[in-house]
This record gives sequence, C-alpha cells and structure tokens, in this order.
Amino acid sequence: MLITNNNSTRTQAVCTTAEIKPCLSPTVPADSDTNTPHSESVVSELARRLSTAALQAQIRDTTFDPQALGQKAAQIIGELSSALGSADSGSFKGMPRDQLALITYDESGTFSLAERASARLETAEQEQLWRQSATTRALSEYNTTGKTAGFFHEALSHFKSLPVIEQTQYPSAYAAVLQSKVAAGSNKTLIADSPVTSPMAIVRGFLPEVAFLKSSPPEEPTAVPRPSQADLPVTKASTTADRGRQLMVSRLFGSYEPPVVDTTNGIKCSDLARVNYEFLTKQDRQLLSEIYAYVEDKNVDMEYVDLLALDIGGYRLFGNGRFLSGFNGGSYNHQGWQVTVSFTEKDAAAASRVLNGAAINSTRFDQGFLRHILNPTYALGKLGDFDFMEHLLTKFSAEADTAVPLGSQFSKHVPKKIGEGYVMTTSTTVRIEIPEPDFVTENGVRRLTEKGRALGLTLDEDSGEAVRPHLELVRAKQGLEILRQWHGNERLPGVPGWLGSLWDRLAKE
Repeated sequence: MLITNNNSTRTQAVCTTAEIKPCLSPTVPADSDTNTPHSESVVSELARRLSTAALQAQIRDTTFDPQALGQKAAQIIGELSSALGSADSGSFKGMPRDQLALITYDESGTFSLAERASARLETAEQEQLWRQSATTRALSEYNTTGKTAGFFHEALSHFKSLPVIEQTQYPSAYAAVLQSKVAAGSNKTLIADSPVTSPMAIVRGFLPEVAFLKSSPPEEPTAVPRPSQADLPVTKASTTADRGRQLMVSRLFGSYEPPVVDTTNGIKCSDLARVNYEFLTKQDRQLLSEIYAYVEDKNVDMEYVDLLALDIGGYRLFGNGRFLSGFNGGSYNHQGWQVTVSFTEKDAAAASRVLNGAAINSTRFDQGFLRHILNPTYALGKLGDFDFMEHLLTKFSAEADTAVPLGSQFSKHVPKKIGEGYVMTTSTTVRIEIPEPDFVTENGVRRLTEKGRALGLTLDEDSGEAVRPHLELVRAKQGLEILRQWHGNERLPGVPGWLGSLWDRLAKE
C-alpha cells in the first residue's frame, strides 16, 4: 500500500479469528500442549484481542494524516523503550508483521506494555533478517549484472507490504524515490541503468534506520546518530516558521535534519547512495519550509512539494547541473536514428510562461535551477508539476499578487506512469552510421555476415565467436605481420597483438 500524503481516509483490514496465526501469548507457558482445549482457548483469546486492537488501529489510521501518524508512532516507540528489559521477542516468533504492528502500537490497554515491547522486538528482528537477505541478493545481482535494479524493486515491494503506521516512519518521499529508480531500470531503451561504483553504499542508502528498529529511546545519543551539531530534533511548533520547518524536516528527512552535502567541486561515489534531499542548500531548505507552511491549509497534497524538493536536490547533487548531460543531441535508437525528448504540450506552455514572465526575475527560486528544469533536454528526469511550480515561484516573488490560485487538481497527487510527462520523437533524417558487424545472431543462431566472410573469419565451435583461423593467418601473411595479427588476437584480428607491438617498439630503439 502506497502512502498518499494527504488527509484522505485510509482503512486497515480487521483481523478475524481465521486470519490469526496461532502463536503463544507471553502469559502462556512455552511448554503448553498446542493440541489441548486450553491451547485452543489461548488462540481464540489472542484472536479476540487482536481483533479489538485492529478496530482501534482502523480508527487511529483514519483519524491521523501520515505526518501525525508518524509522530504518534515515534511517541509510542519512545514509550516502549522503557519496557524492553522485560520484553521477550520469542513470545511472538514468526507472527505476521501486520499483527505485530497491531500489538506494538495498541493504546487501548488490550495488550500489556511488556507484550507490546515484545512484539516490537520481533518486528525489529524480522526487519533485520529481511535487510540482511536483501543486501545479499543486491550484492549478488551487482556481481552478476553490474546493476541494482532488482534491489530497488524488492525494497519498494517490501515498503508497500508494511503496515501503514510503519510506512510513516520512513521519509515521506521514500516510495517515490524508489519508484523512480524502478522506472529508470525498466525503461532501458530510454534511461540506462548504469552500473554503480559502490553497491553496498547504494543498498545502505536505501535502507534507512527507522524508529521501530532502534532499541533505545530516541533521546539517547547512541540510539540516533547525529552527523553534526546542526541536526535538530522535531519539536512542537510555536510559530508558522517553526511549523514549516518541522514539516520540511519530517517529510524529507524523518526525525533529524542532516547537514548539507556539497558537490559543487565534484561527486564522490558515496554521494550516489544519498537521497536527493541531502544536497538541498540552507537557502533551499528555508524556502521549502516556507512553502510547506504556505500550502498546509490550502487542500494541497504535500507530495507535490516533496517532488519539487527532489527535483531541486537532484540539480544540487550533480553540481548544480554541471555534471549532467542532456538527452537531446546524442541519443540514438537501435537502428541508428536520432531520438529527442520534449515536454508535453501542457508542460511546454507552462515552461514558456515561466521563462517569459516577469516573476522569474524576482522569484526566490534559484535561477539556475529554473532554467535547468525548464529545459526539455532534462524532461526525462523531471518529477514535479510545472503548473504547481509556476504558482509557487510567482507567489514567492515580487509578482505575488498575479499568481493564479491553486486549483482542486492539486488536492491529490496521482503518480505518472512510465512514458507520461514527456514526448519522445524519432528523427527520419538524422542517423548515425552503424558499422556492419562481423556476425549476427538470429533466433539464437549466430551466422557470419558478408563482411565477416570477406575477412576470412569462421565461427568458433566452442564459443560461437567469430575468429580468424591460425592456418589462414600463416598462409596469408608472413613474418612480423603474423605476430601482429595472430598472437593474442585471434578474436580481434584487426588489433595488433602484444608481441607484435613489442617487436615494433624494439625496432624503434
């Protein structure tokens, strides 16, 4: 289930007795006979209690929006930290995550503090086991394919399987970021899934530490690592500015605001494992805080602001766009025809209004970012909505009075599917010359082309690759020419062999 960052009603299935996995309550002796009537009554009692907790959870999840639900979860986790000493994760061993969540976050008194702490420990153990196995699979995938696309898909599926109250403990745009990674990996003809330099760093970057994994209260320094003294915990807001800042930190970072990561002088391998938000400058974060406060009471789905922050953060990640090359001008399809990307008609009109309007000259948005994101060559990487951005950059400028009011279309964000948001055009006149190969593979069968046969190549019986026979080399060439083309170059007959190159070098001495 994907979180939507608005106040829409969310429902959670109510457990029935048939859905409850039999397991022992902490109050039942471990050596109880599971076939006795007493054991059956224990299971029935546990089912009844879980059903009661499920009803309470349904009311809670319907009442709170994602941000408030996340804060409620953090409060509960903090309270349970004091009872970890009396907890026993073995009491609920193997219980499904949704049932563990019902127990952990139950505030109706149906479950004791010790039982709730025990359920929390089992949740943490199951999560750690999944993370360990997911990391192993990700590294295996990288070693086999040089990519991590499968890991992103698995992480997204795992996130969607979590109970809603656990999803809210992740950064608000966590699912959107993973979805963009999955989309990029699946659309291989348009967006290359480039090999990563540090797969472990990538994996760790997308497995953030969340509250239900911690084993001590959030207030303890050892429980929540703080990268710098500038990190501020989320506290109760007293002013509009404080409220906006709190919203920004909660939605983009979770509990604590990390320091700014600067890539203006170059990108390190570890930077690629970070989420775009970490590259937002102090000015970016201040502006976004004010934007969150501004839209809070305007029936706007705040995911629109989250995606705008992702676009700005992506621009900062790549050295304010300096390390990005546009799609247009150097992209070709498999037949060699040039392919270009452009905005949709709607987005092109919005981009034109912004670039030619008066607000761009006085807006608080970074001019470099605006001209970057409004360039169609970067349309594939755009996540935000241009109409929404146009309203904001006008509202936060000297032309604020001319801003078009926010319409109801922004009340609920609808994710775009692959291929939406841009237009791909294949040229009929511009084509890159593709050299004729030595061989081709058709329906799994490899055969030589006319060029390959003209070169005197044959297909190796073992590997199936095109090679030049040694005997043919001896018959056709003599002396140094044999060394140049033969030794070490059976598979690359046009490239000098190392022995021939050494002979040439010695001859020049």
